[in-house]
Amino acid sequence: MSESLNYKSTQQTSFGELVEKGVYSDNFEHSAEAQRFFGAVMSDVISLLTAKPGLQVLDCGCGPGAWLDYISRMDVGNAAEGFYGFDLTEQMIPVARKRLAHCASEDNFHAGDVLNDQDYSFPGGPDKYDLIMTYDVVQQLPRALQLKVCETILKRLAKDGVAVIFDNDCHSPFGRKMGFRKFFTRYLGITLVPKYFCNAKYPPLQKFANRIARETGYTTEIRVSSNGMKRAMIIRAGG
Repeated sequence: MSESLNYKSTQQTSFGELVEKGVYSDNFEHSAEAQRFFGAVMSDVISLLTAKPGLQVLDCGCGPGAWLDYISRMDVGNAAEGFYGFDLTEQMIPVARKRLAHCASEDNFHAGDVLNDQDYSFPGGPDKYDLIMTYDVVQQLPRALQLKVCETILKRLAKDGVAVIFDNDCHSPFGRKMGFRKFFTRYLGITLVPKYFCNAKYPPLQKFANRIARETGYTTEIRVSSNGMKRAMIIRAGG
């Protein structure tokens, strides 16, 4: 079986086990540094969108719902009207539903594939979204499919909407360092990172941003966290 065919089962197994072990639960929180970066980026992005009433927000690969919950509790989070999410790992969905019960119905969450356009639809939900985000999702796909994820997301972006793709860049100092660590862990048996990290293949985000801007005319920007680890690719639709 080729890499492009078996990545789904690998991801479902790895993350399903993490849910069963309690690593991902309805009270899961990302690190303080991750929250600072996410909050700074999202504050700026939502500020661009507040002129639009009732923002519709979609998290592709929502996991336990921590980031949607974060947005709903931000000072600018009340600009959002609808919160939706899907995840390839089915065990994540009941966790996200419980986490987001205060602001979204159960129908707003289901198992889904970020590459499948049909999974972007929900009963009674919008056809397109003002804000679409992913966090460490692109890295979970084979490199040959990573740009396609971005293209699939953009098809579901509303007029003047914004997509934000949080991930690590394979060409950044952190991305290169982690590449070496994963190589030693996977092939030499020296455990420098958790084994499930080895499934991740960091994308060339800056390269993607340049290509999307060139081919679509959308505005793209790369933000870098203060510790240099995380990147946010911000894509703003126009017209």
